[in-house]
Amino acid sequence: MENNSQRNPDWTRDELILALNLYFKMEKGKMNKTDSRVIELSQLLRTLPIHKKNDIGNLDTFRNVNGFAMKLGNIKGYDPTTPGGLRKDKGVERIWEEFYENQDELHAIAQSIWDNHKVGEYSYKKIKLDIQIDENLAAPEGVLNLKKHFVRERNSKIVRTKKKQFKKKYGILSCEACNFNFESKYGSLGTDYIECHHTIPISSMEPGEKTKLKDLVLLCANCHRMVHRSKKKILSLKEIKNIIKN
Repeated sequence: MENNSQRNPDWTRDELILALNLYFKMEKGKMNKTDSRVIELSQLLRTLPIHKKNDIGNLDTFRNVNGFAMKLGNIKGYDPTTPGGLRKDKGVERIWEEFYENQDELHAIAQSIWDNHKVGEYSYKKIKLDIQIDENLAAPEGVLNLKKHFVRERNSKIVRTKKKQFKKKYGILSCEACNFNFESKYGSLGTDYIECHHTIPISSMEPGEKTKLKDLVLLCANCHRMVHRSKKKILSLKEIKNIIKN
């Protein structure tokens, strides 16, 4: 017998990753439940074997387009570039803080979820693997996070090292493309804030391949979005600097 007396389960990390990934692909003023991408992802969420059937309170409303559109509103509430939106969602807040500066990683993980589900290999059984970093400041990539769900994770230590070295050399953290400095614009709120761009997409790396300091570039939010905006390729630092110059 279906359990319709309970509320539907909270959104899991993987479900939020899929939602956030779609959010970054959509025009902020045109997000609604009639969008074909919202409908498609809603259908995927309803079929992923994450939740047991007995844990679903109402099968009719579980991850339907209305609920998914509301979740996009929650995400929008944490986006500093877009006014409006809903807030007060701790799950969304955590996933936003984790991936806002690492959208190439987010896209790779979301694509992995899609691909593994298509071939029937998605499983939500977590396993723990330690991440090690060597003395040459090269972080291991391709760590398995879910069984049969291949998630390649970035190591944040090398990002912190990149920022520390940059600030030691120049005194501030500024965009390497346009020289924007968050502290100059926002005062103490922007102190030591900058995004870190990985020039080698994580989706193209082999398990065990390492990210080096020379593979990292510090960018402001605008430049970071622009280097990823082209559908043909990710722009290099030289290319985005030339665009700004011209």
